[in-house]
Amino acid sequence: MQQKRTYMDKSGKARRYPETAVQRNRQRNTQRPSQQRPSQSRPAPTKKQSGGREWVYPEGYRPPARKAPQPRKAPPKKKPKQDYSFLWVFLGELALRLLIGVLVGCAVIGLMYRSKFYGVPEDDRKDMTYVLSETVDEKEVKTTFEASAQSAYHDGNLMVNFSDVAAWLDMAQVGDIYTMRFVVRGEDEASVVFHYSSHSAFIGHEIIVMDGRTRFDNGEVWVPLSFVQSYMKGFDVAVEGETVRLSRNGDAVGFGVMSSEPISPCEYPTGG
Repeated sequence: MQQKRTYMDKSGKARRYPETAVQRNRQRNTQRPSQQRPSQSRPAPTKKQSGGREWVYPEGYRPPARKAPQPRKAPPKKKPKQDYSFLWVFLGELALRLLIGVLVGCAVIGLMYRSKFYGVPEDDRKDMTYVLSETVDEKEVKTTFEASAQSAYHDGNLMVNFSDVAAWLDMAQVGDIYTMRFVVRGEDEASVVFHYSSHSAFIGHEIIVMDGRTRFDNGEVWVPLSFVQSYMKGFDVAVEGETVRLSRNGDAVGFGVMSSEPISPCEYPTGG
């Protein structure tokens, strides 16, 4: 506790005690900042002072020079490994594109092959109508039948159903699926023979080369219309647009080419 430094005198007034030297020093110390004396480090003892030994070299001896420490070499850096993943990606994309191209090409070639060899070509030609006309008791009797363009035309030639024509002309018919013979009734020598898919027709012993090949279709024989126009008689043929008209003209039915007489053998002279 802080001691009281005042007292009461006789007159009743407060008075201070006189300060002592200890109090004055204490007051000064409190007013001055504290200063510490710096610490002095003693120098390290030298080799002599520490009791070390000095080496004495003989005359002419030169102590080896100390090599300066060389800097430590850094280990060689390893080259980074080359990454070829981009190459595999490129090859994969290239192979995929080639595969797609091959598939598209095969599809196009397949469609072209199918349309060329298996497709039915468009035919601009129209269906044909055949009219067989004759006069019976002064009345015209017509027999009409129609045929599609595929049946009416063959190898670019207009055809006619010779089986229907033969029945209309009352001709006899005999044969098979490869050969068919049509004979005019009452005249054995007036006949014609057709062979399957052949350009030749045989009238008696004469060979007629037709403009197109014969076609056998379900037992019926189709021949070029030009053969009927050129080598048959007994009716007239007229083509009017998509209509073929055959009209009896009153002549006897037959063929314009008759079989020729066989050549008689030549006589060889006999030696006398």
